[in-house]
Amino acid sequence: MVSKNMSFLGAIMSYKVKYKNLFILFLIISVIYVFFATLKSGYFIDELYSYGLSNSYYKTNISDYDIYDKLTDNKFFYDYTTVNPKEAFNYKSVYFNQINDVHPPLYYMFLHTVCSFSPNSLLKSNGILLNLVFMYLCLFFIYELSLKIFEKETSSNYLALAATAVYAFSCIAISTLIYIRMYMLLTLLSVLYALCHVMLLNSEKKIKLSLAAAFILILGFLTQYYFIIVAFFISSAYFMYILIKKMWKTAAIYFILMSAALLISYIIFPHFIKQLGGGNNTYIENLSSDFNVGIYQRILRNIIAFISNINYGFFGSKIYLAALVFIILIIIAHKKSKKAQLNTIALNKTDGLILALSLIIILSCAVLCCVIWIPAARYYYNIMPFISIVLTYIVYRYISVVCMDKLKQKKLFVAFFSIYLGFNVFGYLTSMQYKDVNKSSNNFKAVYPIDYLYLPAKGVDEFLKAHTALSCLFISDYKNEAVTQDIYELMQCEHIYICRKENIAEGVNCFSQVQDNLLIIDTGSGLWGSSYNEEEILDKIEAYGFETVKTLYEKELTKAYIVRFKQ
Repeated sequence: MVSKNMSFLGAIMSYKVKYKNLFILFLIISVIYVFFATLKSGYFIDELYSYGLSNSYYKTNISDYDIYDKLTDNKFFYDYTTVNPKEAFNYKSVYFNQINDVHPPLYYMFLHTVCSFSPNSLLKSNGILLNLVFMYLCLFFIYELSLKIFEKETSSNYLALAATAVYAFSCIAISTLIYIRMYMLLTLLSVLYALCHVMLLNSEKKIKLSLAAAFILILGFLTQYYFIIVAFFISSAYFMYILIKKMWKTAAIYFILMSAALLISYIIFPHFIKQLGGGNNTYIENLSSDFNVGIYQRILRNIIAFISNINYGFFGSKIYLAALVFIILIIIAHKKSKKAQLNTIALNKTDGLILALSLIIILSCAVLCCVIWIPAARYYYNIMPFISIVLTYIVYRYISVVCMDKLKQKKLFVAFFSIYLGFNVFGYLTSMQYKDVNKSSNNFKAVYPIDYLYLPAKGVDEFLKAHTALSCLFISDYKNEAVTQDIYELMQCEHIYICRKENIAEGVNCFSQVQDNLLIIDTGSGLWGSSYNEEEILDKIEAYGFETVKTLYEKELTKAYIVRFKQ
């Protein structure tokens, strides 16, 4: 009995030592995460889709409501983005909305669950708190994955902690956290899927772990279709490994379980075939149009954008300066170290795992560069933890080659990490300098190391709070995307009229003649915008006796103006 108690206490002490530093990392990073979570002001259009698709009752788009060519109030916009108390925890509605959307339903069901506890309220905190849970789980499993990869290395705990910290402190991790979409959940599931397969390499419980991997594959498939890309290469690497090892029975079981997981995913949500075929979206149309302008041009653009994403996400937009500093540090390290016997250093198990992970990263990014037509960082978010692990190991391995002194190795590693952290802190500070972008209006289109903060929305909020009973005229060619993008601002208005430019005469009747009004013009180009010329619209408004006071904000698809009646 005593020996059992001692064994139990020993296990507890082992876990305390193992996770003590990780817990300290969580405490430190929580301060940064909470700061930027509370700093976030506006919404990206896709974030409003997240709330709308999760909470609207059997309505996929805002255009499904009767909002055009009539004077209305903000109730439709509240109904679209918030949960009605009688409609709480209604997952059939969420499923229905996703049938007509372009994504699978799992994330939206999670978000609907959280929002059901705060009915009739559009709260950023609901989406961010959900992401915080996913983030802490993700960091925990990044640590576990790193421990498994680095288990043969000296001080593997600290090396795993460093890899976790490289991701946790990065600007791109904060962007993933505050972006109210499925990408934080996608990142968590990608890390879990990789962890299962690394554990499969040496574990005796291959069937149990394969079942776990199959379950994660189902969850990933039902979260975001891009999960399949990284999952395919992870599974392929593992499958090739067990075939090389001639583990035929293991290979057969694994193949059957993964195939069953895909079949179950199809049974749960068979509508993905229509979605991936472009039935609910313009993806195929946009992708095929690239053949006219040059598909290689798009791929090159995506490659350049990916490098830019690494620049902003890991080095605070100063990757060239970071490279220069690291080169100087490398030169110093070489001068102070003895000549390393490079030829005597053989590849070890960790090197093999890192090479495999690097190949998975390269192949996944290559596929993404071929299939995405919007060069946005979010499509690579789930790969970033793997990049963090590889970067950490490259630095560690390099230092262990050029420096034989253990103390100097630690000092060099800390120096590298401190410099890296410094560039991310610079990224934090840069992302908060929104007032210098455009002093004449609140420009939402600027690019920062931390994305989706939308700090210019603070100026918009000040105007909206100062004007009660605000009237808004929205000029759009019935474009659902443009209206969706500005739902938050429309929710603050009391009188709303949405019409085409040909119907401005009826629309201006909603304007007040005694206080300021809001005019929103759909200036977006392409399939999502009306391509309206704002000068033409403003001239027409002036002809009806209203003058433009100032530009309130500018977004990807719209421009908003404060207008008032000429006295």
